[in-house]
Amino acid sequence: MIKGYEFIYALSSNGQVFYIGRTKDVCKRYDQHLLSGKSPKTRVARYISILVAFGHTPIIRIIDYLPAKEAKESEDNLICSLKIAGQDILNGSSRVESQYFNKWPKWASAAPSTTEMKAIINEFSRARIMFTKQNIKK
Repeated sequence: MIKGYEFIYALSSNGQVFYIGRTKDVCKRYDQHLLSGKSPKTRVARYISILVAFGHTPIIRIIDYLPAKEAKESEDNLICSLKIAGQDILNGSSRVESQYFNKWPKWASAAPSTTEMKAIINEFSRARIMFTKQNIKK
C-alpha cells in the first residue's frame, strides 16, 4: 500500500450495491463491517445483520485506489451519482448531499442525461477486483 492513498470500495449483495466507502486497509474495514452486524447501530450494520441472518455474506469490491483527497471526492461523487440514479445506498450522506450541487460544476457543465448517468454507474460498478471474505488473504 502507498502512504496517503485510500481504496474506494462498494459493499453489495445479490448484485446490488448498498454502501460506498473508503479505507486505507480493505481487509480490516471488511472485518469491521461484518462485526458491526453483530451489534447494529447504523443502517448499514442493520442491513448486514439481516443479510447474515439469511445466510448471505456481503461482497466487497475495490473500485479505485487514489490519493486520500481525491478518494474522498471520488467517494462523495459516486454516492451522489448512485443516489440520483435511484439506487438505494445506505450511506449516511447528508454531508455529501449538502455539498453535491456545489461540486457538480467541477465535473460537468450540466446535469448528465440518463444515458450518461447509466454510463457513470456502470463504470463504477465494474470493479477491478472482487472478493469475498473467503478469499481475502491476510
